[in-house]
Amino acid sequence: MRDGDMRHLLILWAFLLPALSQAQLVKIPPRKAVPREVLKSAQMATQGLADRVVRGDFQVVLDKMFPEFKKKEARKAGGMVRFEKKMLKSFQKLQGDVRLAAMQALEPYSAFEVNFGIESRTVDGKQTKAGVYRDWLVFVPTQSVIFATDTGVNPPEIVKIKSEGFQIAICKKGTNNWAFMDGSQVKAFQLRKFFPYLPADDKQLALPPVRAKTIPKN
Repeated sequence: MRDGDMRHLLILWAFLLPALSQAQLVKIPPRKAVPREVLKSAQMATQGLADRVVRGDFQVVLDKMFPEFKKKEARKAGGMVRFEKKMLKSFQKLQGDVRLAAMQALEPYSAFEVNFGIESRTVDGKQTKAGVYRDWLVFVPTQSVIFATDTGVNPPEIVKIKSEGFQIAICKKGTNNWAFMDGSQVKAFQLRKFFPYLPADDKQLALPPVRAKTIPKN
């Protein structure tokens, strides 16, 4: 092995050793069921977000966006300022052809502890390290009623659409400060990049459906 290769290997090992040592000392605890009051809190927070969006307050979508997701999207857009301007411009453009008439946050049925980390704790007067999940993640199903202009017919006409989707609500334990990602914009594999210890099986995630249908005229 060349000296350069050996030096790179030693540097890599120096970085990996602390992490490997911690992994050997601290076990990943099994997830606990998310309490009902947490599910209710996520549903209420999602409804609060929805009510403001229905009233035309699109800035709240940016203000309440999950920070890591927002940073990721901002990098793709060329910076945070450019990303926010682009998003608000898209919302305003949509208003000409689409109107969100109502949006209801439904009862969540899928949620997880996330953001695993290692914390120091005092047990019987002794310092010890423990693996903990720091955040809650809740998939909140939503139902929306949308009026859109169908420009494919002449003359254009207004159609009524029922849409189903979900919000991914994330909150630090012990707080009520929820942040959100639109479930239609995030795939399961992307979600695991933010939260690596989520179930590897998509069926275990139990993501709510994302679909829409036109409501026929009477």
